[in-house]
Amino acid sequence: MNCCAILGLREDLLASAEEAALLVLEECWRSERCPTAPPELLKVLKNTLDRCTAKGITYPRAFLLRKGQLARGDWKPAQAQPNGRAWTPPAGACQKCGGTGIVVRPGGMTGTLCGCGAGRKG
Repeated sequence: MNCCAILGLREDLLASAEEAALLVLEECWRSERCPTAPPELLKVLKNTLDRCTAKGITYPRAFLLRKGQLARGDWKPAQAQPNGRAWTPPAGACQKCGGTGIVVRPGGMTGTLCGCGAGRKG
């Protein structure tokens, strides 16, 4: 599972020009220790939007929509745990990316696609 899945975002519906924003989202999510609780996800989205804006990266409107819904309490992630526990990779997932398809570099600020192919569109 990755941040898009937790936020209920369908990657297959996003434009190819917005793929860089997905990488930024995943980096921000992992740098915050993969939160699933709404307040922490809101922080991840705010950081993602700030980084994308600073770097001139086009981000999906769905990021803004979900940020607003989280802020208003109109939407909650289905996988959120009451105690806000961090997501852990499923058994048998890729050692490098945890099954997300993205390998975050040390420091959490950049990343690359994993060679396992988990993040590739089919």
